[in-house]
Amino acid sequence: MRSRTLITGAAILALLTGASSQALSAPPAPKPAVKAAPKAPPKASAKAPAKTPPKTRAKAPAKAAAKGGGTKTAPAPALALPPEEALKEARRLSDAGDSPGAYALLTRLVASPGFAGLSPDKQHAARYLLGGAAMNAQKYEEAHAAFKSATDSPAVTGMDWFARGATASAVGDDADMVFSLTRLARDFPAAMILAGDDTVSGALAAADRLPDGDKRRFDLMEALFDAHWKAKDPVSDFGDAWRRHALELLAKGQDKRAAVIILSRVGGADSLIALRADRRFDALAGSAGDRFNIAKAANADLATAWQAVIAEPLRLAPINAQAAALYRLGRAKEALTVVDDALIRALPDEGESPYRDQGEVRLTLDIRARALMALGRRDEAEAAMKQASALFERGGANITQVTALAWLQLRLGKPKDALASLSALSGGVMTSPQILAAEAAQACALKGNGDAAGATRVLADMKTRKGDAPGTTFAALICVGDVEGAAAFVVERLGDANGRAAMLAALQDYIPAGEPTAVDKDWAARRKAVLAKPAVQKALAAAGRIEVQPVAAPFD
Repeated sequence: MRSRTLITGAAILALLTGASSQALSAPPAPKPAVKAAPKAPPKASAKAPAKTPPKTRAKAPAKAAAKGGGTKTAPAPALALPPEEALKEARRLSDAGDSPGAYALLTRLVASPGFAGLSPDKQHAARYLLGGAAMNAQKYEEAHAAFKSATDSPAVTGMDWFARGATASAVGDDADMVFSLTRLARDFPAAMILAGDDTVSGALAAADRLPDGDKRRFDLMEALFDAHWKAKDPVSDFGDAWRRHALELLAKGQDKRAAVIILSRVGGADSLIALRADRRFDALAGSAGDRFNIAKAANADLATAWQAVIAEPLRLAPINAQAAALYRLGRAKEALTVVDDALIRALPDEGESPYRDQGEVRLTLDIRARALMALGRRDEAEAAMKQASALFERGGANITQVTALAWLQLRLGKPKDALASLSALSGGVMTSPQILAAEAAQACALKGNGDAAGATRVLADMKTRKGDAPGTTFAALICVGDVEGAAAFVVERLGDANGRAAMLAALQDYIPAGEPTAVDKDWAARRKAVLAKPAVQKALAAAGRIEVQPVAAPFD
């Protein structure tokens, strides 16, 4: 399964409740029939068992509804009012929260012979209102068609392009999703305030799924840069996306623009590590001075997270970012203090959590487990990761923390327990990176339980999956003891222009997070043997370098 996230639920709600700015000159947005404020997410319970999520996305029923469940739609009744009066009445119904009534009237209006006689502005307003009413009715195909028509109007606004992208996401139209965001950024840069960070990251992921995705991604990144777009969340890091775009500019001979992007957009420690390791950036790195100092960047990441905590004390995401930054700087004890303090409030014995993003408590517990592991409190670490893995992830099985639990158990020499943990994912809906991570742990656990043939089958399946996560496959090959296979994989990825940076990042010499386990030591010895291979050394010399980094490895 693959995720098609472009517009978040909150953004769609904002669209339907008329949250657009008047400065965008958008027509009044249709309002939902039910005006109750959205409820806060239920408090996560550490004792909640992981449930198997449904095998279809929640959007699937909506899409079926949009198509009328396979039945033919009866012709719309004739329009009883003059077109201009019908539009006024539709506005009134929409403002009053009568979305079904507005939808019925607008459907008749747009299909009527007199609709063509309305001015372009009024035609545009009718299509925009119809799109919103169709969204409320979960008729996403109709809504998408209405908003596409609205963007063809001379009265088009940024809100139209945003809504077109929202409905493209709902119907799974990756190409139009990316196109809509590109036009929004290019033609209405001020309206990019409507697009959340998830919107942008979702569109970039969608571009990667398309046959012509490289060009679409390039055009989107160019539009975002020209629109002076930056992530809303200070702890969000789009540095890797900008680094990748700079590489494309270098390949096109646009060195100066690439340099501007690197110096103004790439700042996170992980993005800079990938950049420093890649020889294609040597010329830029040599002229950037202290800009590429990893230790300085890691401490800047920590400072940014701390400022975000101060600015938004009722969000767990900045707290998690702060704790993760401390952990990676080798300050596990401080990281543990941060998350324990947050967990007292996030998982109280009585009452409700004060945090608005309670779902992030999964990662809070995850970081707690890692900090405990680094401090040598291994049994407590496993217990904390089990607690994290039992919480829901987006309403279904907690794929991320279940996989993290399995890897922790493998490090502790418990492959049987790791397999048992991974069994909770059976039948779950997973994204491609999640499948890859789970399969890597599964292959390792199977080999540890003496099922070499099973491990080989899983590894063969992993090789059929696309995606830029070579560190995951490399870790699996190291774990099963396939030194020759791991060496060949590294050489292959270092020779791939698109996969090189991620492979180089995975090979860096990160500081250890605590005392290594016996299994960690075995893996380190195998990794050393891989890197000593002449073919690997030759590929490394041509592609980049391995440096000792002042931070622990990124979370797997």
